[in-house]
Amino acid sequence: MTSSLKLVRGFKVAYPIFIEQSYKRQLVRLVRNLELLTSELLFESHYFQNSLNSAVCKDDVIDDFEDLIRKINATILIEVKKNVRLLPKRFEAVKSFVERSFKKSLAHVHKRAANASISSLVVSNTGTTATTDIAILRRIWAEKNTQLIKSIPADALVKVSDIVHDAIRQGESRVSLGRKLSQAFKVTKKRANMIARDQIGKAACDLNKHNDLLNGLSMYEWSSCQDGAVRPSHKVLQGKICLWSDPTIYKNKLADKWKKRASINAVQKHAGEDFNCRCTNLVIGEIA
Repeated sequence: MTSSLKLVRGFKVAYPIFIEQSYKRQLVRLVRNLELLTSELLFESHYFQNSLNSAVCKDDVIDDFEDLIRKINATILIEVKKNVRLLPKRFEAVKSFVERSFKKSLAHVHKRAANASISSLVVSNTGTTATTDIAILRRIWAEKNTQLIKSIPADALVKVSDIVHDAIRQGESRVSLGRKLSQAFKVTKKRANMIARDQIGKAACDLNKHNDLLNGLSMYEWSSCQDGAVRPSHKVLQGKICLWSDPTIYKNKLADKWKKRASINAVQKHAGEDFNCRCTNLVIGEIA
């Protein structure tokens, strides 16, 4: 990299917050319906209630409960499949949003170069410009989210089973059992929210990288939310120049040599790639 090259910045690539919120509502609705279904089948089952309230709980209460769990699984599986079928459209929504934001930012980069009467805008930065086909990104994202969506009711019902079995052993009341189940589903809803936040962020990160590399931009500038919730390992990268082909390095200026992120205790992942990361990238180009 020659010292005559200067950095020109585009806009911060916008984050698809409304798509994230929509995905959160979708997954929380799945949990809410699972909770209602569990309560309905569990507490409206006279046989189970009579067995639970018996002076001495026998095998029949366990057998009855296992039958209920099978019914819950069979019913919620229908809704899980509906959620999974929505995944391609969800990815396409993120793709369209990110593309619009990227085009605006790239246009701003070219406009700044033109206004400065720059002889040339260099868009082929140092490093590889190879990118992954969008269909592959879509498939990987959909497969991962399919696993996560299926895990929501599966993990929740394991917790439900543990809570009910403990209640049977300890002779707890229906009120106590209901309270513990309610708390367990609150935790599950929180996890559903985290899944939506994390996965929309990861989709946006992959698409940002795809758009940059497709247009010959191998570098980006790290941009965090700059609030109290930003992790220290992300905060130290604010304003740093990063390379899409190597998330372990950074530099402060174009003329600088690449440095190891480990030297400043920085995260060795791309903006938006870490779990629940809210950071994103600024489109940057070089002018000569």
